[in-house]
Amino acid sequence: MRVGLILATLLAALAPRVAHAQRSPSAQAIADHRASVDALRAEGAAPERVLRGIEYMVGLEQRARRRRAGPWLERAARYLAEAEAGHDPYVTEARGELTLRGYRSPISDRLQGYAVYVPPDYDPSRRYPLLVALHGGSTNGNLFAALSLGCRVPHAEYRRQWWDIHRPVLRPDWIVVAPNGFGNSMWRYMGERDALDVIAQVTESYSVDRDRVVLYGLSNGGLGSFNIGTRHAWRFSAVVPLAGAPGWLHYLGGHPHPRDRRVLEPLSAWSLIENARNTHLHAHHGQTDPGPMRPRYLEALDARLDSLSVPFELDWYTTGHDLVRPVHRQGRVFDREASRRRDPAPARVTLVTGDYRAARQHWVEVTRIDGYPAIARVDAQRHDDRVELRTDGPVRALRLYDLAAGPVVIDGARLAAPAGTVELVRRDGGWELGSPPDEGKRPGLSGPIGDALFGRLIHVYGTRGERAELLREAAERGARGWIDNLRGVRQPVVADVDLTDAQIAEGHLVLYGSPTSNAVLARIADQLPIAIRPDGVQVGDTFHAGRHLGARFVYPSPLAPGRYVVVQGASRPETVRDGNRLPAFLPDWVVYDARRLPARPRNLPNQSSRHVDAGFFDDAWRLGGDDRLARAQ
Repeated sequence: MRVGLILATLLAALAPRVAHAQRSPSAQAIADHRASVDALRAEGAAPERVLRGIEYMVGLEQRARRRRAGPWLERAARYLAEAEAGHDPYVTEARGELTLRGYRSPISDRLQGYAVYVPPDYDPSRRYPLLVALHGGSTNGNLFAALSLGCRVPHAEYRRQWWDIHRPVLRPDWIVVAPNGFGNSMWRYMGERDALDVIAQVTESYSVDRDRVVLYGLSNGGLGSFNIGTRHAWRFSAVVPLAGAPGWLHYLGGHPHPRDRRVLEPLSAWSLIENARNTHLHAHHGQTDPGPMRPRYLEALDARLDSLSVPFELDWYTTGHDLVRPVHRQGRVFDREASRRRDPAPARVTLVTGDYRAARQHWVEVTRIDGYPAIARVDAQRHDDRVELRTDGPVRALRLYDLAAGPVVIDGARLAAPAGTVELVRRDGGWELGSPPDEGKRPGLSGPIGDALFGRLIHVYGTRGERAELLREAAERGARGWIDNLRGVRQPVVADVDLTDAQIAEGHLVLYGSPTSNAVLARIADQLPIAIRPDGVQVGDTFHAGRHLGARFVYPSPLAPGRYVVVQGASRPETVRDGNRLPAFLPDWVVYDARRLPARPRNLPNQSSRHVDAGFFDDAWRLGGDDRLARAQ
């Protein structure tokens, strides 16, 4: 009786506060704005790209849980009024402002945002240079764009001012865009995709000069500028890293295991640097930089590029790591790069690649690589009367774009090629016109495990057996991203019994559990090359026994063409859950001991825990041969 009286009194006391929260200006304004966006969408009265930007700003305010309407909600109201009047607020209202937009990425179910600035006198009939700004580990897109536009924010205040509205101090005659990169992805996998998707979004929404696109970034963003800027050099007029290491091989600061090197090289600027032969590469670095972006790495890169006769500019500063202000104070980005133009069709092209997602430079593309992943190289030259190509490494097939009809000479073989797009394939040791078969490892279905992170993942947990709730916990953690320090990644989580045919078709499946606990894994287990057993893991003819052993591997989905299935499997649900602590940069498959994994996932290969076994499938997705690089306990 007394307990009931106390409870009734407590509820009565809380009721006014609950009612106040329900009718707070912020909550009411958010609901009103969402209703206005829905109405405009239903009427088709505003472009979807405009409505998503307004939705993104409203969502920021909703997550902030303010008692009163915040600054982004006020800006959303202003933009809504313009959209309702039939105008594009990102042109009429946003000139000279640093503002936010949003778009739908396949990576996450949450809207992905980015910061954008257009000049005060922006004129859609003109073409503007585009600066793509990649933030470092202590900032986000909004704050890094502000820093790049002259705003002064003490480093200790960075985190607190991530989502403030900043007023640009510099007002260059440029469009500036700063992706969020899903937090601190360090601009690999989903971070790289976000950067390229945002460039496409901005190019569609504004009048961008495609031959004046500059990629630039600081710290982790400098590392990202080096890596993305060499992987996709042909897209940029200039690549301008600030305080960045020239690729993952240097950032690691050591000598990676050969298996790890095979994963890292296709993602690392050091290995791909010759792709920048037709792209202005201009690095800025502090002489006393104390971090993993060591000055001696840039000295080594300078010497390497000199030996390769690849143009390179390197500016040194008598300071440490934070270079944004000194670089912009001297006009070394906006002023110096404004007139630099990309040559969209250079006569000479060098292409170095080990990744089908970054296998094109200008008019040359590698479409098949033997022993994938492996570094392949093509040197191509257009002459008045012919095209000459020389390949080095495991190049098996090529695609050439925008050719004139005439002879193509490749590795000494002379072929008569038609005009337009030409496919070349190596068969029986010689080259001929034609395409490779659409089988085995190929673009979009090649591995390693990280390749799946470029696309949409649907996390499917098993519901059978004891402690099945741990499998759901594993899936929910995986759905927030396996890389440490990600932000904004929210992927669908589905029980095995609830998975639909539409979901199977729309994304790559991540299966948690074993054939005993996960019905989807049981359905396809006999079609997979690695088996989860009650007392261990079977890899081909090798059985690894142990209750604490699990496996993660990527394989073409037996349920949907063109899709992956990623298995994170073990006999014990605890071991499945612990698999979320695997490090980044994995090969096609690993067998792990949960007792030897770090306390949280690491951004880098984990040299201390050592995989029980690991390796790559061959080009036909089979186990065995030289493609297995085991590391025994």
